[in-house]
Amino acid sequence: MLDLGVPHKKHREIAVVESRLMSLGYLTLGLSFGVLIFVGSTVFVADLMEWEKCPAAPPGA
Repeated sequence: MLDLGVPHKKHREIAVVESRLMSLGYLTLGLSFGVLIFVGSTVFVADLMEWEKCPAAPPGA
């Protein structure tokens, strides 16, 4: 895991400030991912709705 292996190579007790900063970083990362998924799905649905508005192909085409 990233929080166990990368920043803490040595076993030690972390300070409260460091713990809060790491929590804030992971919270920001998670919320950013959620926003990315939300925006992507909104754009996809908007494109799908526009596609449904396109006129159908003329008969015999």
